[in-house]
Amino acid sequence: IAELALPEYLNRLELVRRKGRNQVVISQYGRWATNLRAQMQSLLNQMVFAKEKTSLRIHFQSFTADDKGFSAEGVAYWEDGKEQPFTVFQPGKCDTDDLLVHKADEALSQVAQQLSKN
Repeated sequence: IAELALPEYLNRLELVRRKGRNQVVISQYGRWATNLRAQMQSLLNQMVFAKEKTSLRIHFQSFTADDKGFSAEGVAYWEDGKEQPFTVFQPGKCDTDDLLVHKADEALSQVAQQLSKN
């Protein structure tokens, strides 16, 4: 993956949850193991490009945990000029740090599955 863009509010080690439409809550104790962007880029590289190498830019417009579940949406830009929008949703509360991380992992797996069908 040549580029992976995330919303700026996720550019931190702390876990972030959405509370309502216009508010985010930053976890006091919960942390990603490493830089989220680097972690996601590595995981998606492994899952999407297991068979072949190509250039891909992924821009996440949202990567959100709230009381309904975990959702992610964005656009993948392939080297041949094709744009591939994606949306995933993992239902269920993300009210603990462990649940948030688990749901995020499942959502990334869904994104990788959608992109690998290209």
